[in-house]
Amino acid sequence: CEVTTPRLKFFDYKGHNFHLLLPTHEGLPVLEKVVIDFNGLCYRRQEKLMFDDLMAMFYTMKNVKSLTLCSSIVQLLSFFPDELVRRSSPFRELKELKMDFRNLLWQNLFERISVRSKETFQVPLDVKTYLLKNSPDAKFSFTYPIDLK
Repeated sequence: CEVTTPRLKFFDYKGHNFHLLLPTHEGLPVLEKVVIDFNGLCYRRQEKLMFDDLMAMFYTMKNVKSLTLCSSIVQLLSFFPDELVRRSSPFRELKELKMDFRNLLWQNLFERISVRSKETFQVPLDVKTYLLKNSPDAKFSFTYPIDLK
């Protein structure tokens, strides 16, 4: 997918694949807000490819100021903690990171996990650490699953 809008400020992606974005010039220089969600089913044998595609998508959005990742994206990232430690986060301009888990308790998007119980729910710190690695002063917020409010 070629993005030919260097003045793009808001990008809301909800899909079942992560397409390689080919931005023009030096990325998406004025990108302010990105929301990424995954709608579909991912089998275990596809997870690493999907993870790599997501990482490539992240690198095209390196200039984003506000990043919102829905629970499915955070779950996918959490499947590969060693990769997160080895890789450098592309986000150097982040002012705000949001994790939105509102729909977690009724989503079952990945073959390897079942819906978490309320008692064992935790914010995935390895994912948060990776995303904020190069933007340590960014504000972090978390939206708990609806049933936990």
